[in-house]
Amino acid sequence: MEKIVKPCSILLVEDNPLVAFDAADRIESEGYRCIVAHDQSSALKLLENGRIDCALLDFDLGKETSADVALRLDRSGRPYVFVTGRSRDDIRRCLGSDVQVFSKPVNYADLANRLADTLGA
Repeated sequence: MEKIVKPCSILLVEDNPLVAFDAADRIESEGYRCIVAHDQSSALKLLENGRIDCALLDFDLGKETSADVALRLDRSGRPYVFVTGRSRDDIRRCLGSDVQVFSKPVNYADLANRLADTLGA
């Protein structure tokens, strides 16, 4: 059976390689294209150079956060959610009360489908 690829590219920003591998696998099993970045710098470059429709962001990326990635996504009008172990209140204090935050562990396939639905994909 041929795999159907949906017209949506999802950026996954996750510093833990094992979590990223598993999450990307689950996202791709839903038919989406998943592009992984393990740090803020890589994610920002991908947003500039690649076709990214939406994003799933881990907030804490080792010694940095993905806050700048979220701000870039906001400016470009692309939807995103945080998937993190950090408290919702901490993230919302940093980025605003309307930020969507999901606590790990999550169903990455379900979140990918929710994001794609906001795009009409």
